[in-house]
Amino acid sequence: MKLSGRNVLVSGALLLLLLAVILFEIAIFISGPMRKQESKEAAITDVIRERYKYINTFERHSFRYVVYVGEAANSYYFFDANGDLLMHKTKRELRFEEVKAIAQQDYQIADAKITLGYGYENAVYVIHGKGSQEIYLDLDTLEEVGRLEAEV
Repeated sequence: MKLSGRNVLVSGALLLLLLAVILFEIAIFISGPMRKQESKEAAITDVIRERYKYINTFERHSFRYVVYVGEAANSYYFFDANGDLLMHKTKRELRFEEVKAIAQQDYQIADAKITLGYGYENAVYVIHGKGSQEIYLDLDTLEEVGRLEAEV
């Protein structure tokens, strides 16, 4: 078999094309599902923004259910994974300072970040602790209803 420059060039081009196709497939396989999820979430928040124009910010929370928590000037709104309203609470009803005190006293978490979510069958305060630690307190009773801690 004779090795000519043209054969080497064609083989090299085919090898580069094969490598490009493989890299493209890997990129689609990895990023495709994520793009689909991001698109779905954007569609849900668009529906919520269209219905509730006074809501400023959204946060997605996933514990037992996927919920979106929207913040308006005087209230927080909880939406399910379809964008339907689950409940709303006024900011006066919420006890963020009490939850911060509980985080410090009961869980030794200083400067805890407190957000809202939905766990089990009710809205919850989510205490974000060290690393990926999360503690869930019932919104009404402030009793612990769940906990997530990363294994080290």
